[in-house]
Amino acid sequence: MGNNPTHIHSGESFLGTISPLRDALLVLPVLLSAALLMTPWYMMAPVPAVGLILLMVLFNYPAIAYYGIIFLIPFGTYRAILGGLKIHWLFAAILLAILGVRVLVYRRFPEGLKSSIWPWMTAYLMISLVAAIGSVYPQTANKTSRLLIVALLFLGLTLVMVNRRGFIRTLPSVLIWSVSLGSLLAVLGFWVGIGFFAEKTEPGQFTRGVGGSLDPNNMALMIVFIIPVLVYKIIHAETPPRRLLNLGLLLLNLGAMVATYSRGGMVVLVMAAVLITIEFRKRFRPQYLGIATMILISTLLLAWLMIPASYWERQKSLAAGEDFALKRRTSYLIVGWEAFKEKPLLGHGPGTFPDIYGESIMGAAFERKNSTRKRYAHNTYVETLVGTGILGCIGFLAILFHALASFNRAKKMFQQQNNLPLAELVGSYRISFVTTAIYLLIFSELFHKYLLLSIGLSQVSVFLASRDENEHDHGN
Repeated sequence: MGNNPTHIHSGESFLGTISPLRDALLVLPVLLSAALLMTPWYMMAPVPAVGLILLMVLFNYPAIAYYGIIFLIPFGTYRAILGGLKIHWLFAAILLAILGVRVLVYRRFPEGLKSSIWPWMTAYLMISLVAAIGSVYPQTANKTSRLLIVALLFLGLTLVMVNRRGFIRTLPSVLIWSVSLGSLLAVLGFWVGIGFFAEKTEPGQFTRGVGGSLDPNNMALMIVFIIPVLVYKIIHAETPPRRLLNLGLLLLNLGAMVATYSRGGMVVLVMAAVLITIEFRKRFRPQYLGIATMILISTLLLAWLMIPASYWERQKSLAAGEDFALKRRTSYLIVGWEAFKEKPLLGHGPGTFPDIYGESIMGAAFERKNSTRKRYAHNTYVETLVGTGILGCIGFLAILFHALASFNRAKKMFQQQNNLPLAELVGSYRISFVTTAIYLLIFSELFHKYLLLSIGLSQVSVFLASRDENEHDHGN
């Protein structure tokens, strides 16, 4: 994954090997700048030159574009520029163009694309396309099918772009800092009252921190996702200051979790904490037990004093089951079950649950003022079952189980190689994946980039473990 010439995340200059392309890229912006000088938009004349510089940087260091996409995931509210152009889509298009040119030049596909996940992904894509053909909601079904193809492209980029250094150092850092920045914004929105980073519920209700995300529950999902990796970084910190910095980021993200008021997020966070404790149990030393207990008691006391009473009341409503939102979520399951029984094999078409719910009696009963009747199921598995039937649901679950099995295999291989740090990192990624899969029981997002990223990382981890094993065997 590192020496293959078709692997595109190295820092070597690629434009230097293709002189016609290089010459065209140098001449074109000059012509565009000259043309702009003769128009009312002469102020835009420097843009082509600046664009050329950025393009050349990305061609030489395409990993910047990939990790730029990853960094932007928590900022869905602010990813669009110039009225509608999405930055992450632009980065993805550039990456795909680079990959396409390299394939044409070297006449070889990147080694990273060789993965056992593709038959499962292809099967699920075929099922979705067939389900879309027979859907009575063709617009929604076709749009969702296109998004699935985009999701497969993102998965492919992950397999190609994440090398060993990216897997161990770059990706964890990008994930932690991007989500932590979003968490900082959510905290500011909630406790300081900055409206850009908060979401007001119905009049008289509480305010929820969203950071740069579109939804507080999505923000909560992303926080849970990075916690295992953040704990790994704390344990494996190279210096005490870095350990303290990561501890501070952990507290910031926990504070942001409170700011989201996400009940499901808090439940899944507790599950993540249990899995993290199991994963790193051998790292716990008896002499540190007293210190850890004091820190835990202090944190709980501080939380009790600082967290508003409305937060605890909202968490209690989860157990009582009397909350309006919980009753509405029950209605999603009822409608979903009835829809599944109508078309159990291939479903009504991918992504069509909101259309079905909007036309149902339940949808009318739980209609909110100034809001559409169309509602997501708040359960990705129900959405999959309704949209693509039992075949699609089995296909989706097969993908998840294959990813989990890959993480398990990679961790075992690293343990056999006595590479415990990498084994624990794979274990951390695995917890992030598992908690995301659990979170999808209460959140609708089949194509969440962290889910797709986890699936890709499961394959990268096996590739790295297999390569290390082969190098060890050859060394002996």
